[in-house]
Amino acid sequence: LVDEATLASLRKKIHHCVQGSFLAEQPILPISAATGAGFEKLTDHLNTLTETISARQDIGKARLYIDRVFVKQGIGSVATGTLKDGCFMVGQTVNVWPSLEKGKIKALHSNSLQVSSAAPSQRTAISLTGAGKDQLIRGGAITSIDNLEYFNRNPVLSLQVELLKKASVTLENKRRALLLVGTTEMEGEIRLFGKTQIAPGESGIVFFRPDKPVFT
Repeated sequence: LVDEATLASLRKKIHHCVQGSFLAEQPILPISAATGAGFEKLTDHLNTLTETISARQDIGKARLYIDRVFVKQGIGSVATGTLKDGCFMVGQTVNVWPSLEKGKIKALHSNSLQVSSAAPSQRTAISLTGAGKDQLIRGGAITSIDNLEYFNRNPVLSLQVELLKKASVTLENKRRALLLVGTTEMEGEIRLFGKTQIAPGESGIVFFRPDKPVFT
């Protein structure tokens, strides 16, 4: 549905937005759901990634940032997201952020198939007992980590920040910022460590105090 002039304009805008970042040299692959154009190139590109990308590691700290929640008849509340840093298994007891409720995994689905376990990087749907739809919210998380109260007691995050050379802002003390972690979005205020500012192209450590505690 998009003409060539619009595509050219979008390419130019994308190149401008990612200048100086790790995305600067990555291919742009337009596709059309209406005509099917571009899907073959996209498939070929995805198939080459298996040669350059290593498998996600299991470090025993499974976490799934929730991007969607729904109720399915006969199953109950279901939360979906991308699993990272560990595995989930049916029957496992897990914790829910930010409600701090505990639940037990009743069923797991990945790629539309029911599975007994899910590994890091898999798109995963989880059905829980003990935690209802009200506790499962977009931006929240399901995790094997036990002491979630720690994140309420210690809300300030220490972050290593590097500004793009083309960044339009300079970071200074008390600047408001938006932090994105998984599907969580949280505003807060920053304090710089050992510097008065971080200019475009520079890096440094900042302390970020979110308006509400964030699970990371």
